[in-house]
Amino acid sequence: MRFLVSVCVSREYGEKVKPSLVRLAARYPYYTGRIAEILGCTDEEVAPFVHLSILAINNYMIFAERALFDPQIEAVKKELSRLAGRKGRNDR
Repeated sequence: MRFLVSVCVSREYGEKVKPSLVRLAARYPYYTGRIAEILGCTDEEVAPFVHLSILAINNYMIFAERALFDPQIEAVKKELSRLAGRKGRNDR
């Protein structure tokens, strides 16, 4: 992952890999929609937590810093659990 980041920010290769990164980021709405569908809520409710989880995982793979990763993932889990609990109450 660190190598990939160094390639992406390099002057020589950065512009060449940019289209691939754009395609990768284009998948975020798909993940957001799937999670929203599973939890029975809107994309807007879930989107910040999908983006935060992807960012946290990427940062952890690059920097291997659990002190930054753990609080972010715990916040995502807490909020998604709250949304899942809301769905459970609505299904009754």
